[in-house]
Amino acid sequence: MFERLGREGIARLEVVSSEPWRRGPSSFRRWRLDEVPAFFARFEVGLMPLPDTPYTRAKAGFKLLQYMAAGAASVASPVGVNTALVEDSGGGLLAGEPGEWEQALRRLAADPALRAELGGRGRAFVERYVDLDAQADTLAGLLRG
Repeated sequence: MFERLGREGIARLEVVSSEPWRRGPSSFRRWRLDEVPAFFARFEVGLMPLPDTPYTRAKAGFKLLQYMAAGAASVASPVGVNTALVEDSGGGLLAGEPGEWEQALRRLAADPALRAELGGRGRAFVERYVDLDAQADTLAGLLRG
């Protein structure tokens, strides 16, 4: 899919990882903690593909939250907390099958306004999600019973 999207000038895949990535048409950047904000700030669309397994269903969606915090639109597998994060934030699209991934990427590539809208929604969601005052009130309410 990324080979086709790249040939058509629609999208290119950049992989940021601690381990070298040598599969498919992509560019690779080594993950470094001090560069994380800069990595995410460059992305227009963040991807979080996951297979549906017991392990991935228990993941916390941190990568998706990082994309949202950077104001990037997101495309994620409808696995575990990803579904709730995308639906509750309105900051991205869900894609399960390969055709759905390609359709989502083509849609976002063709519509800069949609990318900006989804990115803005995701950013606003994260700002509410990490609001320490609101979280303190929630925790206090839980402790009071």
